[in-house]
Amino acid sequence: MELERQENVLVICHQAVLRCLLAYFLDKSAEEMPYLKCPLHTVLKLTPVAYGCRVESIYLHVESVSTHRERSEDAKKGPNPLMRRNSVTPLASPEPTKKPRINSFEEHVASTSAALPNCLPPEVPTQLPGQPLLGKACFQAL
Repeated sequence: MELERQENVLVICHQAVLRCLLAYFLDKSAEEMPYLKCPLHTVLKLTPVAYGCRVESIYLHVESVSTHRERSEDAKKGPNPLMRRNSVTPLASPEPTKKPRINSFEEHVASTSAALPNCLPPEVPTQLPGQPLLGKACFQAL
């Protein structure tokens, strides 16, 4: 997020939006997000610390019902809760294939003319009538 760890931000939002923001800042998975406790009429202060945020709750003493839903027994049997979402070791990228460096257009024409002998004549003219000139080679219409 653009505002992350730059300035203080006040967000007033719906509980569903707050759960999404908390899941992001607390590094929770999508499976844990619906069960995060976000009580109504409460200010949550997030303080950045190493590898996450510290959460402080300030209750505003407004009477309301609890809308928190506990996780069902089936949902509790999900993936390992100790595994952090962003701490997965990335897969190694494949070794890049080395391609020869071409420093000039002449080298490129020489390397491709051997592979594509029908594209360019053996002796490249400087310019043919009605054909655009590119470097020392002319394009031919096929």
